[in-house]
Parts: sequence; C-alpha cells; structure tokens
Amino acid sequence: MLAIDWAHTKDFAIYDGKTAELIPWTEVIKRVKGQDKAVIEHGAPLLYLYRIAKIVPTYTILPNFTAKERTRLGLEKSDLTDVKIIYDLASKNGLGEETALDGIDAWVAIPFSLLKLDDSKLRLIYLYHQFLYSLKAQIATNNLAKCMKRHFGDIENPTLFLLSQHIDEFELRCQNLRKEIEKLAPEPPDKIIKIRGISKWLWCGIIIFADPRLFETKSAYRKWCGLMDRKSINYKFSRNASRIYYLCADSLMTQRTPYWREIYDRTKEELSNREGYTHPHSGAMNRLMTAFANFVFVTVKEEGIAQQEILW
Repeated sequence: MLAIDWAHTKDFAIYDGKTAELIPWTEVIKRVKGQDKAVIEHGAPLLYLYRIAKIVPTYTILPNFTAKERTRLGLEKSDLTDVKIIYDLASKNGLGEETALDGIDAWVAIPFSLLKLDDSKLRLIYLYHQFLYSLKAQIATNNLAKCMKRHFGDIENPTLFLLSQHIDEFELRCQNLRKEIEKLAPEPPDKIIKIRGISKWLWCGIIIFADPRLFETKSAYRKWCGLMDRKSINYKFSRNASRIYYLCADSLMTQRTPYWREIYDRTKEELSNREGYTHPHSGAMNRLMTAFANFVFVTVKEEGIAQQEILW
C-alpha cells in the first residue's frame, strides 16, 4: 500500500510503510505501479485521482480525520507527518473487501471514511466539476455583460455581442452536463425527492461534495459547507459544498417550495427591518442554506438512510 499527501507543497509526500519522502508527480506514478492499493486525501485534483485509479485501487480519506489524529498524537503539521498518519489510519482500519458494509465494495473502514473510487464514480465527479466550472464562467460572463450595458447602454458593441454568444454557449454546456449527471446520478431518498426544487443532480452534488455520513455532528458538517460565521471563526471549508447548497437554496426559493420559501421570506423581512443591515437577500439565502443542510444531515444520519440508497 502507498499513502500519498498532495496538498501542501509542489512535491508529493509518499509513504509505503518503510520510507517517507517528497517526490515529484512523475515519480509518484512510477511508485504507484506494483502497489496493491493507494490512499490519498479526499479532495485531490481529479487529474491525480484518474491517473492513480487507473493503475491501482484508490481510496480517499477526509483531511479532517488526518488533522484529528495529528492533534491527538501531539505532532507538528508537515507533509511527511501527514502521509504517515494517512498510512497508519488506512492500515489500522483495513482496506480489504471483507471490511465493506453489507457487501458494498465502495464503502470500507467507515470510521475513517475511506472511499474506493472506480471509473463510474470518477466520471460523475469529473462531470460535476465541469458543470460547476461552466456555471461559474457563465455567471462571470453574464455579470460582465450587465456591467457593459450599464455603462454603454444598448448600443451595438462587438464585445457585447461576443459576450452574449459566450453566455449562450455556457448555458447550453451547463444544460448538457446536467443531463449527463442526471443519467448517472442515483435516486435520492424519499424525503429528499419529495421536496419541490431538489432534483437528482442537486442531490448528487451534495453527496459528492458534502456527504453527511462523513461527519459526526451538525456543526462539523456546517463548517465543511461554509455555513458558519466566517468573520469570527477561522476554518477551512469546501467552496464546492457551499456552492452546491447555494444552488439548492436558490432552487427552493425560486420555485417557492412550501416551508422553505417561508424561511427565506421571513428572514429577508426580518433583516430588511434591521438597522444598518444592507444585504437582506444574502442573509436570507444563508439561513435557508443552513436550514436545508441541517435537514439533509438529520435525514441521512439520524434516520438511518441505507448505504444502498445513496451514491457510494
């Protein structure tokens, strides 16, 4: 088994149970060959995951478990320290199929959230990354076009014409990617699919970027999703998870879903009447995102959604 830590330097830290060292990416591929499996931190760039997963069975482990173990052992943070911890956690909990839950090979060593990746899951993750990238580009281009119209009016402008073409291209690409994701996405649990505005592709995004089963408490889950007070609390969060919950909240708000739209309206009215508060819409959206994230966490964790009913 080879443990890999990719996050903190231009080189990669690897550990095979004997020697920990820093090596370049090209050398990582050489070292992976001949191993029976590889373990890398969850969130690694897809380029690395694809290349490694094509060579050996690949597992991921959430960074917060590595950090917890480092703190428990009283060790200083470094790439070489982290890669040894990743190796030890994987060895301690096992990566063989005999540890899978209910015969599902995808899930092993649940206490440390080790996840086996195969081609179908990697493709779904890849498509979702492409969708979010295209959506971000569409929004940025649309904002630029609005800014130009505000300054120059509706006069004929070659740049504005090109921007409008790009907006249409990005919108079409987002639509096509959503269709591809819908084909591969699993069916959401009953409690989720019954909510108007939450479709399969949104649920799939939650499971890919913010799976509630990987967190022990609501507060830890909200931190990961960026749904805490960022001004007073210094922590790292997943921007993709935050973006997915914003898309969920936007869908619930625009489709006027009962109960959820009421949270938005009530919060927006409350914040509008608050002296000195200048962004009631943003505050209302944040509260709606938080409420829905709590609901998803409870539905999945506390009500025992079976492993087979979700993605992995």
